[in-house]
Amino acid sequence: MAKVTGKKTLHFTRKAWEKMWGLTLRAKGEISGFGLVDEHDPCKVIDFFVVTQECSGSNSTMDPDPLHELFLSKRDEGIPMERWRVWWHSHASLDTFFSGTDEATAELYASEKALWSVVTNHADAVRVAKGKSPTEMYVRADCFDPDFPKNRNSPQRYTIEGCEWTVGNVQV
Repeated sequence: MAKVTGKKTLHFTRKAWEKMWGLTLRAKGEISGFGLVDEHDPCKVIDFFVVTQECSGSNSTMDPDPLHELFLSKRDEGIPMERWRVWWHSHASLDTFFSGTDEATAELYASEKALWSVVTNHADAVRVAKGKSPTEMYVRADCFDPDFPKNRNSPQRYTIEGCEWTVGNVQV
């Protein structure tokens, strides 16, 4: 994995922001979901969706069948797969960081198009519910180089860590 310097910014609509934090706050443990980006701006998340999943205080695993059904139903509504560019999950009571499980999940969903990964936690959800800014939300972007030499076992993954975010037009 190559680390890339330079900051990128993920923009949240107010609806997406409130939904992500509301779900984080109401979850009894961890929770995961996918974000849909704007059709003209792959750096602007407009909504989040969750499916049936197994959750605990330290893990959330989305059921692949309902996830597949969600993607197919949205495709039938005219929403192409390349608009599913945000994977979000919470760390219930832990700090926001990328665990080994998170790294594997990012690799599972990343492609040559950037996958935004967002990690939230319950402590920040309480802050946001009180009208304050989160202190620990973690945002990064991952993508694979489609032109990686064919004689290697896996393509080169590029990661941009510590990305910034905005809500509406306000820098957070």
